[in-house]
Formats: sequence, structure tokens, C-alpha cells
Amino acid sequence: MFDGQPQEVLGACAALASLEPQYLGEFDTRIALVNWAHAQTLLGNDAQANQVYIAFADGDYGSEVRWPEVIVEDFRILRAAGYVHRNMDFILAIIGAPE
Repeated sequence: MFDGQPQEVLGACAALASLEPQYLGEFDTRIALVNWAHAQTLLGNDAQANQVYIAFADGDYGSEVRWPEVIVEDFRILRAAGYVHRNMDFILAIIGAPE
């Protein structure tokens, strides 16, 4: 995504998310879905992205981490790299991210 090609990220994430778990090993398809949502956000497709973000708002990523924390960190990294979109603040408010 950092090479300025979020459209390519969409295809790659969709392909990963469609694979059967036995082919993915430790990879979690939810990671692909969240990255797909990030690409949708950067392309301005807020409605599609928001469906994923909202679906993950109450979920656990692991035993000690929740999805909102993952999304907050991803947005921090994207912003530091110069990728900013108005939908990011909206999503952070929706998922109850800390200020």
C-alpha cells in the first residue's frame, strides 16, 4: 500500500481472504480484510471500508489485543507515511479509539 497502489492491494487482499485456512498457515484472513478496508479508505470508498471496520470494532485480535488497537496503530503508520483520509477520524470515533 505504501507504494501508492491501493488498487493492487484490493486484489491481493481479496485473493488472500478467499483462500481456505489450511493454505494460509498462521496468516489470519481478518488481516487481509482490514488491509482491504485500508485500501478502500485510501481510494475514497468509505462505505465499503466502514463495513469492515465496524464489523471488527468489538472483536479481539488476539488474547491481549483488540481490533480497534490494531486499526489505530495501522492508521498511525499510514499517517506517518503521508497517507491521510477524512474517513480515518470518522472510523476512530466509531470504533471508540482512545484519543
